[in-house]
Amino acid sequence: MASGGNDIKFIAACLLIGGGLFHSALKRHRKLRQVVDTPRSKIDTAAQGYVEFEGFAWPAGGTVQSYENGEAVYYCFELQREYSTGSGKNRRTEWRTVSTFSHKEPFYVVDSTGVAVIDPLQGEINIGETRIRSWNSIDAKDKERILASVIDGPVDSFPPSTTLWGLFASKFRVKESELRVGSPVYVSGDFRTVEQSAASITSGGLTAFTKKVFCGTNRNIKEATAALDTNRDGTVSAEEAKTGYAMAARIARMNGKTDAEESFAVFGRLGSSVSHQLFVADAFESHLVGRMKSKLWLQFAGGALLLAIGIGIPVYEYFPNVTSDSWATEGPAQTSLPARQVAALNPTQLHTDCVGGTAAACETLLRQSEFTLTLEQSEYYKKVSCAHGNRNRCR
Repeated sequence: MASGGNDIKFIAACLLIGGGLFHSALKRHRKLRQVVDTPRSKIDTAAQGYVEFEGFAWPAGGTVQSYENGEAVYYCFELQREYSTGSGKNRRTEWRTVSTFSHKEPFYVVDSTGVAVIDPLQGEINIGETRIRSWNSIDAKDKERILASVIDGPVDSFPPSTTLWGLFASKFRVKESELRVGSPVYVSGDFRTVEQSAASITSGGLTAFTKKVFCGTNRNIKEATAALDTNRDGTVSAEEAKTGYAMAARIARMNGKTDAEESFAVFGRLGSSVSHQLFVADAFESHLVGRMKSKLWLQFAGGALLLAIGIGIPVYEYFPNVTSDSWATEGPAQTSLPARQVAALNPTQLHTDCVGGTAAACETLLRQSEFTLTLEQSEYYKKVSCAHGNRNRCR
């Protein structure tokens, strides 16, 4: 390994990345335990305080058009441009965000018993997939949607030129995350009820949608594997559930008439408090748990390994004689003087001790800045130090 500044940069990177991975994994594990250990409540009978609901997302106001004509109650968009720095072997590319758009207005979570209000600005939103697409791969209709309603103001060099098939044009990509109308949703946080009969809503298509997805007898979500399992593998994935229920909501909203809808009681608002943060995920609890468990222990292991490397390298580098071999074997390396005592000796004495079998003397000559050594002298003392049991110099 290269010495000096490169060593320090490598150690710092291991500690920084490893610490970040480990902290993120620990945070995710704590949230996972909270999700698994907290029993779900029905909206109409939920007590005030920390609760979790499972249901479907429904608009409380306006929606935004998203990918493939979807309607979203929550939508985040980033336009990114590729930039290059350096040249030759030092050339690096990075994506920088040049335009953003978001729709984060309050929406409803609906279960078979009623409705609760969710304000996404108050908490953490956990979206299963952030869609990343090259601008050139987007179809014309979706480009038109983005240019007309998502991009806010002019962006330099955008849209990119198509001259010569865009070979010399700037490269752009888009990142999108969304929560669609009708999508399964898991929410947890601090629930506050409203006064009895204080609020109720009618919404076009909501009655038809709830009759489609909820069982009237036990107030649970209907079994719909046959309809949702599009790849016929016997299970309904999170993506299949989102796509299927969003389609059912779209059909219900297209056919529903507000004046013919029955009203739904709004029982309260779910948000954040001092002790509990609002958490919203675009999945049923079973799918969310699987998502949170995915590669969790691999992340723990990766973070721990990088931390071990970042801590272990300095120990091995600066205390080379404290190794299992030096404890287990006898010989000249065991006659080393303490480092503080060796450092006080003059160069002639250090040279004598180094050649005589004191590895610490060799290290002092190599490390002390006041001893100016030629390249040949440095290589000589490294070889001697290696021969006396300092394997860190045997490279």
